[in-house]
Amino acid sequence: MGIYGIMDYRPAFQNYMLRNHAIIINFIPEIQREFNRAYFGDQINFFADSIQESIVRYSGSLEDQQIINERNLKNPLQWINEGIGAILKIPLDILYTFKLLSLSTVQSITGSTLFKVIKLCAFILGLISAIMTIYMGWDNFWELISNKIYS
Repeated sequence: MGIYGIMDYRPAFQNYMLRNHAIIINFIPEIQREFNRAYFGDQINFFADSIQESIVRYSGSLEDQQIINERNLKNPLQWINEGIGAILKIPLDILYTFKLLSLSTVQSITGSTLFKVIKLCAFILGLISAIMTIYMGWDNFWELISNKIYS
């Protein structure tokens, strides 16, 4: 649940604060302890409300991500962009397969701004070449490329 399942928590009648306290993992055992006591204190309501709120927040973020993903599925330019990213990531995947790079290193490289800029440049060059090929025709385009290479 990431940031949606974490909170800063100060236990009742205590003078310390628990930072980055995992809500569900820590509060479910607290609820069970409250049920085992002879009386039900106000703490059980706090724990239950905290768990419910964290689940609702996480559910909302998943719905937002689903909307974004559905929008990207309908966008052909996004398909091309993701395909180019997958092709550019192949060398990193090979290095990861041979244990020369860790998974966190691969993820940090593919998430970096430099990788995104390289992906954007490849996308723009591919788009320009596709438009030129459509406009000029394959024979004229290949002749133009051949003249530039061999001259």
